[in-house]
Amino acid sequence: MAPSNTRVSLVKHVVSGAPTLADFKVESASVPTKASLQDDQILVRTLYLSVDPYMRGRLSGAQDSYVESFVPGKPLIGLGVGVIEASTSANYKEGDVVTGDQFKWETKFISSTKGFTKIPASSGISPANYLGVLGMPSFTAYVGVVSLANAKAGETILISAASGAVGQVAVQLAKARGLRVVGAAGSDDKVEFVKSLGADAAFNYKTCGDLSVAIKQAAPNG
Repeated sequence: MAPSNTRVSLVKHVVSGAPTLADFKVESASVPTKASLQDDQILVRTLYLSVDPYMRGRLSGAQDSYVESFVPGKPLIGLGVGVIEASTSANYKEGDVVTGDQFKWETKFISSTKGFTKIPASSGISPANYLGVLGMPSFTAYVGVVSLANAKAGETILISAASGAVGQVAVQLAKARGLRVVGAAGSDDKVEFVKSLGADAAFNYKTCGDLSVAIKQAAPNG
């Protein structure tokens, strides 16, 4: 059987509403080869792809966003993990496992090395973790809690979307730094999950009624 290369591309921009399967195209494309590489390029076989909330904005075609919109007819691009099958770069070699934000939604693809980082060979750590706890969500949580908020022991912090990929790490970081943590989540099950992470208080923002009252009840001392 000839090798195949599955590609997922955008059919048309989705300006509003929820995307549907009709907005995407799944097709077989030609398989890239080592012979196709130009200088300082890599041939990557995709292992994992991440579907993240920010990608909804990239579907809209907006021109004023902090990240470029997807181009209809072109593969989707996002965070991923893969293994290099061929390279013309002095910094990457065959067999290197890489992560980055320039992963095309294809089984295999060719790219410049910009936006890729080698993952260290660590026994017992799944490469998939570099899209979660060792990747963008945790870095985002760290920047928010530590770099921007400069949160200190004894303070109280309110974390919205506390059960999400970023929020759940922010909860744990804040607790580790000695803060009193209040989490807001969108369902009762999520509230219980946030509490299991160590939050001192949590509430369902969809059913709590007056949000200001709910926050004051969860954090009476501010």
